[in-house]
Amino acid sequence: MTGAPMAERILAVEDSPTQGVLLVVHLEEAGFDVTLATSGEEALGCLEARPFDLVLSDVVMPGIDGYELCRQLKEIDRDVPVVLLTSLTDPIEIVRALEAGADNFLRKPYEPDQLVARLRTMLRHRELRVGGRANHGPEVLLRDKRFLVTAERQQILDLLVSSFEDLVDSNRQLRDREEALTAVEARLREQLAVTERERRRLGAVLGAAPHPMVIADALGAVTDVSDQLCALLGRPRDELIGTGIADLVSFVDASGRQLGPDEVAMDLAARSGQPCELGGSFDLFVELPSGQRLSVITSAAPVHDGSGDLVAVVGSLYEIGGLAAHDSVTKMPKQTLFADRVARALVDAASSSDVLAVTSIVVDRFAQLERRLGDLRAERLVAALADRLRRIVSPEDGPRWSARAEATSYFGDGVFAVAWSGLEDELEVVRHAQWLHAGLSGPPMTVDGEVLAMSVTVGLAVATPEQGAVDVVASAVVAGHDGSAEGGARLQIADDAINARATVFRRRTEELSRALDRRELVVHYQPEIDVHSGAPVGIEALVRWQHPTEGLLTPAEFLHVAADAGLLDDIAWYVLDEACLRAASLRATLPGGDRLVISVNVDASQLGDPHFVDRVAASLRAAGLDPSALVLEITEGGVVDHADLAAQRLQDLKALGVRIAIDDFGTGYASLQQLRSLPVDLLKIDRSFVDGMTTEADDAAIVAATVRLGRALGLETVAEGVESEDHLVQLRVLGCDLAQGFYWSPAVPADELERWWRARGWAQAPIDLRGGDAPDDASAPLDEVIAYLVHELRTPLTVLTGYAGLLEDAEGNGPEYVEAILRNVADLDRRLTTLADLRRAGHGALSLELTDLDAADLARTVVEDLRPQLAAHPVGLVATGQARCRADPSRLGQALMNLILNAAKFSEPDAPIEVEVGVSGDSVEIAVRDRGPGVPPHRRPELFRRFARLGSRHTGMGVGLYLVRAIARAHGGDARYEDAPGGGARFTVALPVRELSEPSVAPASR
Repeated sequence: MTGAPMAERILAVEDSPTQGVLLVVHLEEAGFDVTLATSGEEALGCLEARPFDLVLSDVVMPGIDGYELCRQLKEIDRDVPVVLLTSLTDPIEIVRALEAGADNFLRKPYEPDQLVARLRTMLRHRELRVGGRANHGPEVLLRDKRFLVTAERQQILDLLVSSFEDLVDSNRQLRDREEALTAVEARLREQLAVTERERRRLGAVLGAAPHPMVIADALGAVTDVSDQLCALLGRPRDELIGTGIADLVSFVDASGRQLGPDEVAMDLAARSGQPCELGGSFDLFVELPSGQRLSVITSAAPVHDGSGDLVAVVGSLYEIGGLAAHDSVTKMPKQTLFADRVARALVDAASSSDVLAVTSIVVDRFAQLERRLGDLRAERLVAALADRLRRIVSPEDGPRWSARAEATSYFGDGVFAVAWSGLEDELEVVRHAQWLHAGLSGPPMTVDGEVLAMSVTVGLAVATPEQGAVDVVASAVVAGHDGSAEGGARLQIADDAINARATVFRRRTEELSRALDRRELVVHYQPEIDVHSGAPVGIEALVRWQHPTEGLLTPAEFLHVAADAGLLDDIAWYVLDEACLRAASLRATLPGGDRLVISVNVDASQLGDPHFVDRVAASLRAAGLDPSALVLEITEGGVVDHADLAAQRLQDLKALGVRIAIDDFGTGYASLQQLRSLPVDLLKIDRSFVDGMTTEADDAAIVAATVRLGRALGLETVAEGVESEDHLVQLRVLGCDLAQGFYWSPAVPADELERWWRARGWAQAPIDLRGGDAPDDASAPLDEVIAYLVHELRTPLTVLTGYAGLLEDAEGNGPEYVEAILRNVADLDRRLTTLADLRRAGHGALSLELTDLDAADLARTVVEDLRPQLAAHPVGLVATGQARCRADPSRLGQALMNLILNAAKFSEPDAPIEVEVGVSGDSVEIAVRDRGPGVPPHRRPELFRRFARLGSRHTGMGVGLYLVRAIARAHGGDARYEDAPGGGARFTVALPVRELSEPSVAPASR
């Protein structure tokens, strides 16, 4: 049985990503097996990896160009055909290609069919070229340069054929252009007469126009004005003819800034060749000679002759009262004005038997389109849809029925609306809606040359006598959204149930508005827990609605109503104010609450408020809350949808001192580049992934990946929705930093939160769970110490056992294994000593054997001893003179070793570590500096506490720095932290230069 023939393998080489994708698409559609290389170097690697039937390469590329690539390809495989993509405008290019061994050419731009046909011809001729190979080619003299052509006979023949085809095609194009020019000349003569007639017609329009109008020529000189404009300016027509547009009137915006000559509508229309309107998106005023300012909309339209040349521009002024009710992109009325017009139409419909209906037009998956296109291109799409909608509902283009479009509107977020009156019956209503849907689903929309695959859903609501304008509009919008959610691209008719839902929505909006005034909205608080210590470190503020009849409502039950009703900002600021006040109170009254941090959710729409940061600062000042105690949470989707604006606002918040968290992480589409560019401090893992992490491999992988990403970016991770001990154990294993959920407590009122805090013992020993100086028999730290022992001692014991077995079986390799065993025994001994010292330090009983020593010599010894363990980090030592002191060399060496190993943990591979020894005043100082991320300000108070960890990035129990300070204080000195210049951390142990008095056991400072 014979299988299908294998597709010819083609290697396409194109450095332009766009051209490369097009090449692959065209060739794969033709049935070829295509591999794309983006450079000559990559192409050579591909050819060495697998054989190809043909190579298609661009000529102009960085690095190895097409000619050199061809030459090297022929050295690898002389038989593989090479086709170059070039302009072929210069004969020397042909000769250079022949010299390089090219088999054929194709001129850019090319037609896909022409490309495929040329390649198929080359593949058919491959055997001919192999059979007709010449040993030596002719020498060509061109422009005083000699070229040795090594191409075979068939290559040259193919080249001549392709060049002849290009010449024939160019000749045809020249004939077509000649014929076109002749036709244009004839039309030009004909249109000169038409232009003159058009000028006379425009003059007649001026005489009949009810608004001030002006006509200017292509150069901007006024050729005619209407009587209304003369009356408005108080100047006769003769004075205005011949002047420039800028000499007629001055336009200013709402801030008083005068528009420049190139900003007025007539100049814009002349330059763009398209109608233009100003005043629809901002307050625009015309300044009269009397000094009076009138609020206006100014529009202009270009006039072209038959050949498309600009011959005139017509401009007009429309005096209006205000413009806030119009959308800036579509120039259509907004929802409020639209509802007002529907209300008027309902009054008119009540006096007749006509039917009134509202249709909503919902762009399906608009949020995804907007993210993909970006704000600017999405606005162009919306504007294009608005233009199409206007054409569809216009009397000239609409159906020849009795109905008429009373009003059109754009609500935002891809939702349009049309109000219809004069409908005879419900059947005609449905027919209108179907016709509207068909018109909007017509030819694909094109934005900046890109054809967009998109659809719309039309929602239809028929007004009933008992409905108000808001209800019928809401019914149409709900129907549109429902249809779009069910798949879209359909007509969705609102029935009684939808009308009832719209009524409920309106009632809920009114209740929510009253709830703000009646203080029915309350703030509950859910604790955030340090995963490793079990201590509460913060709370999240969550709004609830204490409904008078329905009880306590969660945000999911009313926040979407608030957003649609425009109440979200009021609720958000209320929650922030309450949360800041409560946090300040809890930090002052709760034992151990001085480090409490409060998290508050921020809606992405709030970032658009230019006064947002000032408003946050005002809340902090009013509450007396340190900015570092506030975390503002914004959803990942909000960051993606408002990327540029979010970056600027978040930078401003960071400058204020506020911390930033990305909420619901994993549910959006934030890129790594976006995360790196944003001033983010925390990633909050969405509860849906945490819930499934113990049963679903995918969810567990997402949580683990998020924690690793947080480590890589130096961010803390917070798991939401922790409800079981299994969740907690797995989060600890993964190294997650913080968590919240029903496992500890749901969101509760502030008084219950305080009782919860105190009831669990944190009131008596809050430091105990945060890694402070608590007694050693505290239950939670004891559990952690036991776990630490099990983990830390298991590894060296396993190594000892393994090496013992190897040593027993070894033949002549005993010394190496013995050395390894001794090294691990020493490591085990060091860990046990650390644990013993931990207890002694906790009771202030570190023993010291004091002697006179030079700290610089001690530092050199410690650095040399640690070098085998620090192969990945170059360690430098700088000692300035003698640094003599009286100290215990073993203890001081232990402290220095802890600091150096700590620096290695928090440094990237190959990052240097620097040890500095010297005398400062009356102290000998030993400093260790790394190039790591440093310590965030909010974690610095915990640095030297027992069991305190700097985060989940590294293993350990957080005892090293605690012992460093205990040892320093036992010597009468201290340890401190500071940011290193240029980045990184700098830990310093300072000991007194003077000799310390005996006895040999010095108590540790507590």
